Amino acid sequence: EEGVLHLLPGTDQSGRGVLVLRADKMMRLEGIKNNRIGVLRAAWYMLHAAQHDEKTWLNGLVIVIVNDTETVNGFDYHFFLRVKTVMYDCVPLKTKAIHDCVLVGGETRRSYATKRWLSVIFSVIKLVLGRGGRQRYWPHLVGSGKHELEQVVVNFEACGISREHLPTVLGGTLDEETYVAQFLHGRRDIEEQAEHDSAAAAAAAAAGATAAAAAGAAETMSKPP
Repeated sequence: EEGVLHLLPGTDQSGRGVLVLRADKMMRLEGIKNNRIGVLRAAWYMLHAAQHDEKTWLNGLVIVIVNDTETVNGFDYHFFLRVKTVMYDCVPLKTKAIHDCVLVGGETRRSYATKRWLSVIFSVIKLVLGRGGRQRYWPHLVGSGKHELEQVVVNFEACGISREHLPTVLGGTLDEETYVAQFLHGRRDIEEQAEHDSAAAAAAAAAGATAAAAAGAAETMSKPP
């Protein structure tokens, strides 16, 4: 509900679903910061929700991570290993690309020490992802200027993700708060309908079994001794 993890509407131009992980929010919200298991459960849920889209099932998933320098400074190697396990090993969806977007200001962007530290973190992530994963991992430094955000949008559009589907923090026009509320409402409706259909099917099966048993009993009783 806080929008830490959510699927973008529809798919990209290649028919791949897009999952957004707002790591910057995760580190700032106290109720989530210390609830890593909750984040893993949310990731598992979103991945399963993505499978319901036929195009995503066939073409795979793109992951967009939104970080900032504070989040990167608090990089948790062991938690990242667990996220990687959920993403790669627990759901039969192929991850086609990972865009790791680090939000940096003008001064921070020019800081040599910050660049070196980010380079180390990116190298560790690539090492954990392995040969196949590192070829699909794309780190981005996202500045706060209008021109820099526009360049980010251009880069994502080249990858098939439109401006309308990008959150405003990355230069897009998607209102995340409104969209996430609508997405969760839609998911609840889908799950309630699925539960209703399952209960109806179970009731019909039970009624059919009862009727068959009653018919068998009646047939047995109608036979002469």
